[in-house]
Amino acid sequence: MTNPITLTTSVLGDSTTIPNTFFDFYLPRAAGEFLKIYLYLLRWQPVRDHKLSIGSIADFFHLTEGDVIRAFRYWEGEHLLAMTTDENGLILSICLNPSGETGFPGVQITPVTEDVPVSAPAYDPEPELPAGEELPLIIEQYLGRPLSRSDLSKIRYFHEDLGFPCSLIEYLFEYCVSGGHVDMRYIEAVARKWSDQNIRTVEEAKLESEMHRSSSYAIMKEFGLGGRSPVPGEMLYIRKWVRSYGFSTEVICEACRRTMMNIHVPSFEYADRILVSWKEAGLSSLEEIEAADKIRSSQSKSKSVPVRKKAARPAAAGNRFHNFHQRDNDYGDLQRRILEKQKAVRDADDQ
Repeated sequence: MTNPITLTTSVLGDSTTIPNTFFDFYLPRAAGEFLKIYLYLLRWQPVRDHKLSIGSIADFFHLTEGDVIRAFRYWEGEHLLAMTTDENGLILSICLNPSGETGFPGVQITPVTEDVPVSAPAYDPEPELPAGEELPLIIEQYLGRPLSRSDLSKIRYFHEDLGFPCSLIEYLFEYCVSGGHVDMRYIEAVARKWSDQNIRTVEEAKLESEMHRSSSYAIMKEFGLGGRSPVPGEMLYIRKWVRSYGFSTEVICEACRRTMMNIHVPSFEYADRILVSWKEAGLSSLEEIEAADKIRSSQSKSKSVPVRKKAARPAAAGNRFHNFHQRDNDYGDLQRRILEKQKAVRDADDQ
């Protein structure tokens, strides 16, 4: 379904007049993309019968049609324009400052029936990005900069696709910025993590944040890494230990201590092997782990007791050194007879 619209006015001119009240009250708090679109409407208001559509505005600024509609809703919230829609949410007309409160000229955008190159599609107004509310302004204060089109698209993604309420989106930015992270890619990664963990309220997010801070700090301290936060790969281990394995922080720290005692370097992989062995053994507390250690130590000592050897038996008959008949010779008598024989030989030689 298409809805081509035409911008018409009875005022002709080659300039665009903007009252000072706009600069004083509206300019400081409006996002840059919203300003562009509003000024674009003002620019075309003196041109008679100018054909206009939401799609043509989006193409002109390299935005999406949803971005244009969000800008319209923002300025409607600021009471600088009014929109009328049909029962399907399709925008039928836009009137710029119909009340004339700031001295802006009234501009009517009305539908036309002839074909135009680009037309506005039907748009479901729900769920609506809270662009006309205070949330974008609050987020801009957290980030310390105006929101870009990409930023606004991410906020809408958090709201519509991830199902985050405005309160949770606000806490998301508060949480990330308080940790020194203002990059939207990092913020999106945290949002995805919360979504995967089925976090949908501020209370759930705060509980996850507290667990993250306390457990992470204790674990990194045991590894001698207390001067920094866990990197994403390390957080995967910590999250697995806490959520998948169900271990308490003290049990995890004990595995970290044993890792350092055994290999003398921080290793999340080594600690994970220790924790896996405890999980497979059904050990979930320090008391159970210590009891298992005592049993293992006792078993090890019993195996290490030396066994008394039996008296050595005579060599088996098959030994190659004993495969002959043993003689009972008198070696003393044999030696005496040899000496006597040698003496007799010498005496004979002397004669």
